[in-house]
Amino acid sequence: MEKVGFAAVTIDREHLRFEQDLCTWFDEVRTRGTCSQLLAIPDPAYEAGLWRLKRELAAQTGPLMRENHLCILTIRCEKRDEGHLEPGVMFGTDSVPSVGA
Repeated sequence: MEKVGFAAVTIDREHLRFEQDLCTWFDEVRTRGTCSQLLAIPDPAYEAGLWRLKRELAAQTGPLMRENHLCILTIRCEKRDEGHLEPGVMFGTDSVPSVGA
């Protein structure tokens, strides 16, 4: 990012680990619009995943818990603009454009 004009670049990573009940999760993911990552999966792969999850849930009588994790990256930087710096967050605001914009 510094090569394309940003300064004071910092990256924070937060790794969250938790148990997830697949019955509850199934209720969330069967509607693709609830999660943008699901929209990126091709239709046949999404349908195959739902089918596999339904099959696994049908075979169990109690809660089905699985370990899950998220990695959240926050990138902060300052944009060089004609001799002065403008602080901002790279992602999550409209005031600081992404690289290539």
